[in-house]
Amino acid sequence: MLNSREPSVISTPSKHKTAARSASQVANNKVKEIHDDIAYDVDKVKQAGFDSFLRLFLSRCLTGEKKTKFDKLQEDIEKLQADRYDDSTTRQSPRDVLEEDESKTNTNGPAAASATEIEWVGRRDKLLNEILDQCLQEAVGVANRTDIRTLLTTFANLVKEKSAETARYLPYTELYNKALEELVTLPDLPLRAPAPHTIQLSRADPKSISSHFSGTRESLERKPDLVRTSKSAANETHVKVQLGDPPTKAFKWSQVFSCEEMKAFKGGISSRAKEIIDGKQFAGIEEAPDLDWPEEYTSSQPAIPESVTVSSTKSGSKRDRSEALDEGTGSNKKPRLTSTKAVPSMGADRAPPPRDNDTLKNVDARVQLATYAMEMLSFGPGVAHVINTLVVDEFLYIWYYDRQGIIRSEGISIIADLPRFLVLLLAFQRFRPEDWGIVPCLNAKAREDEEQAELDPRDRPCPPALEIEFPLRGDHFSGPPQLLSDFELPAGPLLIKRTEYLSNQPHGISGRATSVFKACHDKKALACKIYSPEVQRLHEGDTLRIVRAIAKKKEPSMLNHLPVPYFSGDLKAGSTLRARSILGICGKGHRTLRVVVSEELVPLTSQTGKSFVDAWLDAVTCHAFLWKHGVEHSDPSLWNVMYHPGRKCGVLTDFDLSVIAWLNRVPGTDRTGTIPFMALDLLRDAYWAGSITRHYHHELESFIWILPIVFLACDNGKFNPKTPFIKDWITSD
Repeated sequence: MLNSREPSVISTPSKHKTAARSASQVANNKVKEIHDDIAYDVDKVKQAGFDSFLRLFLSRCLTGEKKTKFDKLQEDIEKLQADRYDDSTTRQSPRDVLEEDESKTNTNGPAAASATEIEWVGRRDKLLNEILDQCLQEAVGVANRTDIRTLLTTFANLVKEKSAETARYLPYTELYNKALEELVTLPDLPLRAPAPHTIQLSRADPKSISSHFSGTRESLERKPDLVRTSKSAANETHVKVQLGDPPTKAFKWSQVFSCEEMKAFKGGISSRAKEIIDGKQFAGIEEAPDLDWPEEYTSSQPAIPESVTVSSTKSGSKRDRSEALDEGTGSNKKPRLTSTKAVPSMGADRAPPPRDNDTLKNVDARVQLATYAMEMLSFGPGVAHVINTLVVDEFLYIWYYDRQGIIRSEGISIIADLPRFLVLLLAFQRFRPEDWGIVPCLNAKAREDEEQAELDPRDRPCPPALEIEFPLRGDHFSGPPQLLSDFELPAGPLLIKRTEYLSNQPHGISGRATSVFKACHDKKALACKIYSPEVQRLHEGDTLRIVRAIAKKKEPSMLNHLPVPYFSGDLKAGSTLRARSILGICGKGHRTLRVVVSEELVPLTSQTGKSFVDAWLDAVTCHAFLWKHGVEHSDPSLWNVMYHPGRKCGVLTDFDLSVIAWLNRVPGTDRTGTIPFMALDLLRDAYWAGSITRHYHHELESFIWILPIVFLACDNGKFNPKTPFIKDWITSD
């Protein structure tokens, strides 16, 4: 009998509902159900101070000596932090993978920050604070210019008069774009020149932006209020109308850098904002005092989740932020609940404006904003993060989304804190595509489009081909790529066929977001997997070397049913560590964007009859063999069983979540199990809470569930998630 080994950590259930839905290819549910999952993920948001976000964004725009100094400091800090979260000494090399040496298992959590790390973080933050102060000082001059003050007053009066949000679009976009114009010529800043694509804020409402995803029973039409886009895209969608007016043509997601949602809550303006409108000038770098909160915003003050770490540094403060570094779990302090007369301080970056999660309407706005992020992150494998903003009356919040989760800023008053608002625009103006989350090496046309951004749309080249030319060598990798077998790939780019999925198409915010594409290199047919694994976990390439070494020694015939990996590399642009390092949010690890190239495989559903059954049995047999020798696959599903057209047999794939019995288990955030294929015993709250041990029979049952799903939902080799036979199968209710 095949028995499971009792683990130190029983399971790693998903903390992201959109990730679980996406991995199951279950987006065939109704739009409301998708929104419910997004609301669940949004509720787990972490937060940081607004100035912390300004420091992060400015760090991406540095140039010259300041950039060199910052890059060196930050790289050294990240090495120390990565070592704390990802102890490579617990990993085994292929030479000793068959030796079950428990002495190499590290059962301790992340170590505390060292004195060296604390010192370097303090030096980095001092540098960024100096740059932020310099930018704020320059922004004060712009904020006091007559044309800016006039536009600001127009917008403020509409907020004060409790106007409809649609009435605010035009004056707000005029203020925004005029400010961008004024910020172009600021002298003597250690920042690179504005991006050639000339960012503009444009109205998108009421036109819908169609989703590129087709797996839902209902149409996914998104309606962001405003979008940040290039000047050429804005001109294309606003023919003979102002950018704050309704567009004459709908935007496409490929034209959108960032979205902004605006909500009117009829709260008037704060006393600080009223002073500015009454003529008070901005003078020097000021810290905002406690705000007068409208009553509706203070009716509920939910505590910050325990995992949240709020940055505690004021711009220009002599205080060292390094004490914010803890043992890797973040601060456990919670703000006290307050009445309308007592406003708690939520970090010294600023006194807190109204919290943007206090009303049902605002929850809807947060979900709306997250749906836009989901569409952008799901547009293709080459999007690593998304930056959106939410404006509630006079208050603005930054929302940052990546595969690790969601982070939002404390708010500022656009009116009373105009210099900080201008510094945000100053950074956005200098962003390149990669700063918006676009990975250039997976979006080959991004650079070309940027260079041609000011051309009339009619003069621009045709849309790019549906293939990605991915360079296998270059500085876009965070370290030397690994060659995982004897089949060394020659020089030249890998051609990834980005519309020919061998897996389901991801449609979520956080999680691994695994995409497997058909690819070729020098006429050799290949498969390319692009995903965002947790760095704490054993590298899938190492896992494959381990399982292949086991098969070679114990049962060579099993090699036929294991994938042959050729190449693996982690991309710099996909790391989630840097943002959290600068924001002061210490977690239990981070994710990277990984590319793995392997031999050509095709979906199991490409086979029928005896060929299908034989291939399925091959995978079941291989899985049992590995379990018996200490390797738990952890996620059998239809998409993890493939067919090798050359060897004409089944292949068990996707070992990213696998557990090696003699290595330390990582308490990560990925679930082990794809809902439609999970054993019935595991579809309980106790499993999702991590308190049920997975046994061999649970994973065997997952293989069995593949059969009825294929029989009911596949036709001519195509899986149809919309079929009524399985439409309700995708939940664990």
